[in-house]
Formats: sequence, structure tokens, C-alpha cells
Amino acid sequence: MAVTDVDFELKIESGANLVDMEYGLETMTGFSGAIAITTDCILSNEVPSKMSYSDNVRAKLMGACIGSYKQDFKLVISDPVKSANLKRIGNSVLSELITYFICEAMYVEPPALTKKAEKVLSKMEKIESKVIDRISERVKDMHKISRSNKYPVVLKRKTKLRNFKLFEINKNTASNLFNLTTDSNSIEIDAIVTRFNSFTGNGRLLADGDSVTIPFSFSGPYSKVKASTKRLMPENLHDNNAVADELITRLKITANAKRNTSGDIVKYMILGASKP
Repeated sequence: MAVTDVDFELKIESGANLVDMEYGLETMTGFSGAIAITTDCILSNEVPSKMSYSDNVRAKLMGACIGSYKQDFKLVISDPVKSANLKRIGNSVLSELITYFICEAMYVEPPALTKKAEKVLSKMEKIESKVIDRISERVKDMHKISRSNKYPVVLKRKTKLRNFKLFEINKNTASNLFNLTTDSNSIEIDAIVTRFNSFTGNGRLLADGDSVTIPFSFSGPYSKVKASTKRLMPENLHDNNAVADELITRLKITANAKRNTSGDIVKYMILGASKP
């Protein structure tokens, strides 16, 4: 039976402090579930209907590092088709996409993807939002130790030569996931579209004055959005592709802002858009 695997390292940055075992275990369970579910979706290009994830994509504990809160674990893929797909895209691309989906679930701007990872992601356009929805509760579980003790947790992909940091969760990412509020009053922004999913209407935009992109979706069912408004998003994305700053075109967007407990905007719920 064809078996492939990817090695990871999880570290709770607690300094000299002890880590509550229950909180630590819930955090690890969240990481295990989010990573395994995301991997299953990437390698099968579908979101399984059952509540858990496949028996042929599992996270398995390896030896822990004595004297620190590090835990090595291995993601093992035993299904021959999924194993072949992993060999085709490679561990690096899989790790990029795991990072992408978990960052999106945390309302955090993901790192830029390589062309190979972008190509794989483009084939997942129809299920992208479903993957994020599917892992959302696991991503909340990942934050147990960060919410309870404010400790950051770092995930790395391990290779024989070096370890690659994938992402970090902390009290700031935790604030994006719990007790979110949506403004009752709408705001107007000038922005460019940096990513757009034509199947769901979800994407990312960069508002004037901001340095990071923010996710957006349309308020209400996407099927009810006017076709002329729908077309503005991919057109703006295309028009601004590889153009000089002075040639960038913006959209005027009306939206309700979704905010975290710190008052920062984590998502825009778009009510309307037009060309200035």
C-alpha cells in the first residue's frame, strides 16, 4: 500500500511556565484536525460529507522533545490516490495550502503562494469556502492555549535539512475568532481586489491606507447580487494585474465591517460596488 507522509513540529511558546495539560491537548487536537481535514480536501479536491476526516489521512505523534513544549508529529496519507496526489504536488505545496486555508479561517492575510500552489488552489475554487467552513471549529480549538494563557503556538514543517515556519497563532489571531461584531452602519472605502472566487463571491481587497488585505463577501446570497456588480470584482483584479502604481484603478465599495474584540476590521460584508 502506498503511504506518504509530511513531518511537522508544534511548539507552545510558554517560556519557563508550565502548560496546562488539558489546554495543551485541546490545542494539539485542534491542529491535528485542521491539518488533516485540510489535507484531505486538497488531495481529494472534495469536502467529505461526514463530520470527521478520512481514516486514510491521519496525524500521528512522534517523539516529543524533552524539556520543551515541542511535539513532533507526522501526517500520514495511506490512500493510494491521495498519496499519488501528494507526490505530484509535493510536501512544500501542501504545506503552503494548509497555511493558506488556516490563515483564511483566522481572517489573517496568508503568505504569497508559489505559482505551483496557486495552480492547485485554482482547481479548488468550487470548494474553497467549504474547506474554510469545515475547519473553522478546529481552528478555534487550536487557540485554547492562546486564549487561556496568551501563549503563542508555532507550526513548522520539518525536513532533514531544516525546519520551515508555516504560521503562528497567538492572542491576536484568537481575537479574530470569538465574539465578532458587525457594524450596523455601513462605510465607504476605495479599494482594489487582490483575490476573487467567482463561484462564491468571496475574496480579498486592499483598502486605501491599509497595508494588509482584508477578506470580503457579499451581504446576502451571492445569487441575488446583480450581474453588473459581480463583474466588477474580476475586472478590477484583472485590470490591476502587474500594472504600475499610478495606473491602478480602484472600486468604491459600500460595506458593513465585521470587527474583532480589539475593534479591528477582519472582514467586509459588501453591500454595493461601483467604479469611481
